[in-house]
Amino acid sequence: MREYSAIIVTRPRAQLEALKQAIGQELSRLKSGLTLPVLGLPLLEIVPYRSAELAQAIERSLRHADLLTFASPNAFLTCDQLLAQFGYAWPIGLNVAVIGGGSEQTIDGSRLVPKTLIKPTNPDKWDSEGLWETLKPFNESWQGQQVVMIHGDGGRALLAQRLSEAGALVDEFSVYQRQGLPESDPLWGAMQLLYEEQFCQLEQAPIWILSSSQACQFLGQGIDRLGISKTWLHASLALVTHYRIGQAAQAIGFSRVEEFTPGDESIAKYVAKVVQRAL
Repeated sequence: MREYSAIIVTRPRAQLEALKQAIGQELSRLKSGLTLPVLGLPLLEIVPYRSAELAQAIERSLRHADLLTFASPNAFLTCDQLLAQFGYAWPIGLNVAVIGGGSEQTIDGSRLVPKTLIKPTNPDKWDSEGLWETLKPFNESWQGQQVVMIHGDGGRALLAQRLSEAGALVDEFSVYQRQGLPESDPLWGAMQLLYEEQFCQLEQAPIWILSSSQACQFLGQGIDRLGISKTWLHASLALVTHYRIGQAAQAIGFSRVEEFTPGDESIAKYVAKVVQRAL
């Protein structure tokens, strides 16, 4: 009997299908021939801000930017769509800094062609502090450097603080807000069914792919609303992209947590390895 019932991808909708397909392709290569359903549960809904004034303000600030930073793949995707909607192109020759490989992958092949793309070389440092450590030697002095930061509500306060303390002139723009998946969404019903049919009857739990601490909080709230026992999460495996997300997963009931490198290809290969290991 197989150990896992399904693989559940919890990314926002814009990034969900690509990862589901990548995982499905990797699983199809397993010699065992075992197939697991790959399901989507977009725990975070990205709600973009779509005003002409915001697009114009960003475009104006970019004209003089020495550095452009994106807090996440969603920050880039939402900003790119906003600028395109109002007829703006990305300036040529921008230095761009990102937290990690997911944002780099999203930018690759897009309308934005950076002069330089900067990210922490060590995947264990793919966070704000790691990016600042990478940025510090990029300029001899940050005094008077114009930095444009693109993020969602809440942003990357630590990175903005470090840059400002070093003398940079920081323009921050929030291009979206995050909302939890509405409790009326039928995908919650699919989770209820998975719990009742696979866990309660067959004692099989899913593999969860979690890439946000806030998503973990929304998952815990959703499970409580559905009346699902926390033993389901306790028996499940949580795969996370950062140790802080792992801590958030443990806080809502996961007992098994493994950390992996972000990026669709690396995630898909890691999931296939986990499934193969369980056979």
